Amino acid sequence: MGIYTAPNVLAYTVNGASLNTELTLNPGTYQTVVQEWDNCGGVSNTGVTIIVKGSAPEVEVTSPANNSSVGPQVRYTATASSSCANGVAAMGIYTSPGVLAYVVQFEAST
Repeated sequence: MGIYTAPNVLAYTVNGASLNTELTLNPGTYQTVVQEWDNCGGVSNTGVTIIVKGSAPEVEVTSPANNSSVGPQVRYTATASSSCANGVAAMGIYTSPGVLAYVVQFEAST
């Protein structure tokens, strides 16, 4: 059996009818495939799409787009995640290094 992390990129193989392993992947979206080869020349597989996030807290900005041209009023849309059991405490927008233009506080999860 084997795991492909991209087309023609065989990241892991094992002899036998089962596998149990841990792969370290860089952040990104992967169209992985788990494939088996039998002793009669047959092959079967299953695709699994995964999104690998970084281990650090993550912020995703959906608006404005990176390097976009905007007017004087700019709407920001963003989400954040954290491995902290109490969740994200606050989010802020820096318009230049050290210049915090906006901040919003969140209540801790219970």
